[in-house]
Amino acid sequence: MQAEDALAEEAIGRAITLMKQAGADDETPLPFAGLARLHALLRADPRFAPLERAVQIRSFGNRAVAIEQAATRTPLWAVDAALGRLLTASGAWARALPCPGAVTAQTLQPQLWPGERAMLAARSLQRSVTRLAELVAQARRRAVLMREQLGHLRSSARAPQVWILLAGFAPLGLDQITWAFGISRRGTYAIGDALVAARMARRETVKGKALLVVEEPGRDGQPASLDQATALPHAALAEFDAAMGEIDRLLAGSSGHP
Repeated sequence: MQAEDALAEEAIGRAITLMKQAGADDETPLPFAGLARLHALLRADPRFAPLERAVQIRSFGNRAVAIEQAATRTPLWAVDAALGRLLTASGAWARALPCPGAVTAQTLQPQLWPGERAMLAARSLQRSVTRLAELVAQARRRAVLMREQLGHLRSSARAPQVWILLAGFAPLGLDQITWAFGISRRGTYAIGDALVAARMARRETVKGKALLVVEEPGRDGQPASLDQATALPHAALAEFDAAMGEIDRLLAGSSGHP
C-alpha cells in the first residue's frame, strides 16, 4: 500500500509540473493552446506516454500463435486531477477542479495529425466539463431538496449527513451507519425513520441484512424551481401580460359587433 501511495504521489507531482509548463505564457482565456502544449508534453513523458501493446506467444499443439494483449494503462487519472490548474492559469476557470476523463490515451496516440488531436482533446474536455456541470446542478437540487425535506430537524441532526452519504456512495447497513457516524443503534433507527418519513430513503432487506437506500422525491414532489428555471425574464413576462391584456380589451370592445 505504501508503494502504491508513493507511485500515486509521484504521478500527481509530475502531472502538476507538466501543467505549469503547459500553462506558461498563455495570453488567451481559451485553454486550447495550453491543451496542445500539454498533450505534447504528455506524449514525450515516459510516465504518461501511451505504451505499445504487448505480444505473447502461445503454443497450441505444433503451432505458435501470437496473441496481442492490451497495453498497460498509464496514470492519466493524475493528469485529470491536475488539469484544473491549467484551466485556471489561462483564466478559463475560477477554481482548479479535477476533470475526470478529459485526457485519454486516444488523444495521445502518435499517429494523429495535429488538427485531429486538437479536436479529440476538445471533445474530451467538453464531455468532462459537461459532466461536472451536471453534477453541480444535481448537487444544487439535492441541497434545496434536503433543506425542504429535512430543514425542520435540529441543527445537530445526523439525518442530512446520512442522506448525503447514501446519495453519494451506496446503500448502507445499520452497522455501517453506526460506525461511520459514531451513533448508537437506536440512533440509526431514528435517522432511518426521519428519512423514510421525508420520502428520502427506503428500507430494504438484502440477504437478511437491513439496508437504507436513498430516494429522491419525484417531479410531483419537487417544487417547480428544482425542475425548471423561469423560461422568460420578468420584463418579458410583463410585456407578454400587457399584450394579452390589450388583446382582451380589443376582444371586449368588439364583442358587440358582428
